[in-house]
Amino acid sequence: DMYSFMYNDISMKPRQDALDEARQILAGFSDRQIDVFFTGPTPVFKAPPFRCVDWFNSMNSACIDGGKQQRAYLERLRAPILDGISQLSQIYNNVSVVDGFDSLCLDDFCHTELNGRPLFFDGDHLSQYGNLVLYPVFKAALMRPATGGYLSAR
Repeated sequence: DMYSFMYNDISMKPRQDALDEARQILAGFSDRQIDVFFTGPTPVFKAPPFRCVDWFNSMNSACIDGGKQQRAYLERLRAPILDGISQLSQIYNNVSVVDGFDSLCLDDFCHTELNGRPLFFDGDHLSQYGNLVLYPVFKAALMRPATGGYLSAR
């Protein structure tokens, strides 16, 4: 259970420390009127897609259903991270959260491919095509100053 692994009492202390440190650093950026953009977490898949595309690996137990994950599970997994960076964007009006999750997860399941092309190279790193899918979201965000809010596009 990845959620329990990432969000237990032991792992929460360093995460809170990092959030406190980020507040101090961002105060300096805010004083200098420097815009900051955090990216929302992308999906994390159980199996690395590049290992599961070949016919001889596709029957590996790690690859079964490895090309998709339930959207609700991935949203739950990333929610505490989004909460932390959203808190920062509410404190500092020069901080925005740019989130391409909706462009990568179009329905109840997030898939490692879109239109027959790989969105991810491994379990959590975008492919070249995945970056191209997210490009409009980031371009739109960078074309306007930070608003201290949450920016998403599909």
